[in-house]
Amino acid sequence: MKKYRIWLLAPLLLTACDNNSAAKSTAEAGESQQHRAGLQNLIRQVKNNLVFVQGGEFLMGDFGREYGPEKMQLDTEKDSKPLHKVTLSSYSVSKFKTTNQEYQLYL
Repeated sequence: MKKYRIWLLAPLLLTACDNNSAAKSTAEAGESQQHRAGLQNLIRQVKNNLVFVQGGEFLMGDFGREYGPEKMQLDTEKDSKPLHKVTLSSYSVSKFKTTNQEYQLYL
């Protein structure tokens, strides 16, 4: 019976000997704050590089049938569509290509 008690108490005693958990949680908290500060800095940089584009309308598609001298289709791609009006709302776009660091933020 005493053997069973020892086996039941052994895991409890072994976990009580772990004094590094407080140090680990403090280190993780500091690392988390550094990570959060880095993310905020990156977000600030990305926002500063945005350019506002005013929305509007434009014509998109194959304009050959309507405006070409032969009135023939200019594009033979299967995804090509006839000339049509497209309306875009206003949006912002980055002045520069997306960096790997910025991309990792979205993953």
